[in-house]
Amino acid sequence: MSRQTASTGLRRLLPRTGGCLLVLVLVLLGLAAFTLLYHPPSGAVDTRGTEDAGDAAPPPDRPTIRTLAVSPDGSLAAVGGERHEGDRYPIELRRVAEARFVDREAPYRTLSEHTGPVTALRFSADGQELFSASFDGRVLRWRLAGETPPEAFVPPQLPERPAGLLALALSPDHRLLAAAGWSGEIDVWDLVAGGPPTRLAPAPPAGETDDETVPAGHLEDVRGLEFSAGTPPVLFSAGGDGLFIAWDLAARRATRVLGLNGKSPKTREARLRLVMDGPDREGAIMAMVPSPSRGSLLFSDYRSCVYEVVLAAPCSDWWAGREAPAGTAASTCLKPLLDRKAFCAAPDRAVTGPAVAFLRLADDPVRPGGFLGVGSSGTFRLVRRGDTMPWREFPGAARRGDQLVDAVVDGPLHLVLTGSRGGQLLLYEIRGDADSPDIVLADRL
Repeated sequence: MSRQTASTGLRRLLPRTGGCLLVLVLVLLGLAAFTLLYHPPSGAVDTRGTEDAGDAAPPPDRPTIRTLAVSPDGSLAAVGGERHEGDRYPIELRRVAEARFVDREAPYRTLSEHTGPVTALRFSADGQELFSASFDGRVLRWRLAGETPPEAFVPPQLPERPAGLLALALSPDHRLLAAAGWSGEIDVWDLVAGGPPTRLAPAPPAGETDDETVPAGHLEDVRGLEFSAGTPPVLFSAGGDGLFIAWDLAARRATRVLGLNGKSPKTREARLRLVMDGPDREGAIMAMVPSPSRGSLLFSDYRSCVYEVVLAAPCSDWWAGREAPAGTAASTCLKPLLDRKAFCAAPDRAVTGPAVAFLRLADDPVRPGGFLGVGSSGTFRLVRRGDTMPWREFPGAARRGDQLVDAVVDGPLHLVLTGSRGGQLLLYEIRGDADSPDIVLADRL
């Protein structure tokens, strides 16, 4: 190729190349100017049309809902949490009818007496009374028929232990009231006889005999309390330490102390696990509820495992510490219900499956013997009797980034009420039949 030909080709190429470079330079300059000059709006974001969007971010200014309860007839919902007015943390009462909230603009009634966030709520069997527990260390008994001030039950306080309460339980005959929380102590009041509470203390501080002894009580916070229906009743407690304990109330002692592996751990072993795993460990017990259709208790842990506490004979005697037939053991009376390889993980295995912590459990209102698990992520999972894996899963309507904190299931009315960290109050309806159920959002506040 001659020098003249090469020169001519170069002159033809330069205008094309220069034009592309010029366009690229102009685009970069435009982007730079936009970046320097643009300022996002600082006013409120218009959220119209996104009220039901499942991926919308939770409102940042709504206080967390920590606890819910529904009256026995399903007509009244009680809501408690971190909303406060001055130094009071009110409990909101809202009426429910035909799967809708009747009181939309404001609560039907507010009960304002607690001076700390409300953490647990329980209606009496007749629906005439409401019991509430709080971080302020008190249990209040509200008589809903009138405007009388609540009756206060105050556990004895130890200066070296936190006072906040987390769990409440009422015995089936409505005579005994139990409360517990951060300190690990459990207090039981006789509502008929009156007087000071019976205290079920936690395990003593670490000592030289820890290698040989089983904990005498909880080593950490108590998150779940339930009474059995027997006479005298046995009180069951479950905690963040992963311990499940049965209590003899008359003797004020623990009759059975079990870990999630069904074995009674040594105290030093249990304390070491707490130190190694840290707070809210995967072995912490999340929820405990009675299962009338099974005649048992159900509880769940952070690994999404679910366990059944068998209460029928001979286990009723075994839990109470009485003599039971030969062969009665923890493996008979405490049973894991879900597959520990495919779904949840045994305490000595890492979580590898689709583990979503069950925040709350309830009897399946459609199929006797099954149960409904409400996930902290807002999902619902149905498990039939005999299944070791969830049978159906339904996505909830919780907004992305918002985590459920509590849920309550009204079996007779086929309703589920959930409250979230972002302050969302959602009401779901369980529809369909036993073969094709569905869980749909019916209302929200």
